[in-house]
Amino acid sequence: MAGTLLVLGVTLLLLGTVLLARDAVSRGRSSLMMVLPFTGADHVRSHWRELWWQVLLRIVGACLVIAGVAVTIAQDPLVIKEPQRLAGKTSAAVVEGSQVAEMNSFANSEEVILRSIRLDRNPDLSGSINGREFVYDRVQVDKGIITIQQGEGFLADLEVRVMMDINPDEINRRQEWYVQPGDDNPPEIHLSELPAGETLPVTRIIRSGYRLDLQMARLDRNQLTGFMQLILPDAQRSYLSGEFTAFTNNLRYEGDSVDLTYDHTDTLEYVATEYLDTQFPEKMLKSVSFRDSALRSSSGTGSTVARVTLSNGRIEDRLLRFERTDVGWAVSHGSREVTVIQEAGDGLRMRTVVPGDEDRSAQQETEQAEALEPLVLSFTELGTLAGRVLDITRVDGKQEQASVLDVKRGKLRLEKMVGNGMVQFSLEEGEIATLALASGQPVRLTGEAAVSGEDAAADTAAAQAPTANEAEPEPEAIAPEPSGAVLSEEILALKRYQGKQVEITGVDGKVRSGQVSAVTDTRLQLTVRVGSGQLEYYYDPKEVADIRELDTP
Repeated sequence: MAGTLLVLGVTLLLLGTVLLARDAVSRGRSSLMMVLPFTGADHVRSHWRELWWQVLLRIVGACLVIAGVAVTIAQDPLVIKEPQRLAGKTSAAVVEGSQVAEMNSFANSEEVILRSIRLDRNPDLSGSINGREFVYDRVQVDKGIITIQQGEGFLADLEVRVMMDINPDEINRRQEWYVQPGDDNPPEIHLSELPAGETLPVTRIIRSGYRLDLQMARLDRNQLTGFMQLILPDAQRSYLSGEFTAFTNNLRYEGDSVDLTYDHTDTLEYVATEYLDTQFPEKMLKSVSFRDSALRSSSGTGSTVARVTLSNGRIEDRLLRFERTDVGWAVSHGSREVTVIQEAGDGLRMRTVVPGDEDRSAQQETEQAEALEPLVLSFTELGTLAGRVLDITRVDGKQEQASVLDVKRGKLRLEKMVGNGMVQFSLEEGEIATLALASGQPVRLTGEAAVSGEDAAADTAAAQAPTANEAEPEPEAIAPEPSGAVLSEEILALKRYQGKQVEITGVDGKVRSGQVSAVTDTRLQLTVRVGSGQLEYYYDPKEVADIRELDTP
């Protein structure tokens, strides 16, 4: 609006001036008398009947120019000090805070004491910033900078940054920091505010003349707890006071759970840590560190290299790849590439895998695995491995790792980590090509439980020897055991969807689309394709609120 007023006013002002100058020239007078202020008053008064409307154009134009300037100043008072703001150019930051401590009357006044005393019942870090009420939503300590935000967006509504040289990994006990108004070279304070309707925040920098009382202690691996009291010498008399919980990483949380949909390399490393915890027996994983983490949001993929140290001394690098699924970021199937840095045992067995040496490394690992005596079990005896991690190769060539739950109804039940949750699935004996424990020990399946040589000979002799009542009929027929016997109406209704593409709405409101891969006498199995892999969901008939067959091309 201000721009419109200015343009229209200047146009009318120039038009009226040009018309008056032309009239003066036509009457043998100089045109300059109409350009210079008040010099043409006598001429206008003498010829008012012909010139009144040109004079009116000049008056209206001048009024519009004055109104446009007033609106511009009202919208942006800083334009008086920074005329370049009219062209949309702003200074990078405004520096506030006197270098002379005695001039900062607010930081040394009695009002500071009154504001420092918390009279409300809210212990959380809060106060006033830039004249606006402030209550923190997130505090982050990263690379020596303490960032306090109000607002959960990518650009916070209000943000306070204390540029302190703090390493959060070194905070193992409660530590305190103090800054007084007269201290030399204190940390800078940056106040950022996102004005309404703007896309970039305005930042003010305070370099001295403030008070700071900061206390922090370790809460857990990625969190600190602390107290802050900050009194600033700016014109708005900004201050903060209260307790807070600070994060030392960039994870985002939904309640007590990590938000796996948040795009950040810290999310990938968290998912990788959860995944690696399921790949080794309990207490075997000693430490994990990451490098070269990369996230590609456009393609929904990512990768990282995990340095894994085991309790037996083995050190290896694992290249893990990720994909975005419907539950967030997850480790891709078949993405594991292992490079052994140090073998288990003493340092004399250390070896480093260099480029071009991968084949020899893989051959050595294969020879070590073959040197382990196979574990011979029947299919039903796999239930004794409950809680152990198996490397499974299916007959279709697909490889995966999963933990054993049990063996029921002729199926091996397993579970594996997908994102932050566990997914259960089942395999029949005919679907399994090879099995091995996470330690590399092969598991060989037999048709029946292994028996000793004497027991086998006795069983063979008993089978060949005739019995006294061999020709006699059985005294009574043994009824077969019921297998769930009569199928429920719900199961019969679901049977017709087997092998079809459907959309299922659960009683919890979640909707999933996929193929019904199996319908047993107790549940429905839905296979959902995700990226290059697939997820398997299991539904009890009572958990299905609605099922609808999809049209397939």
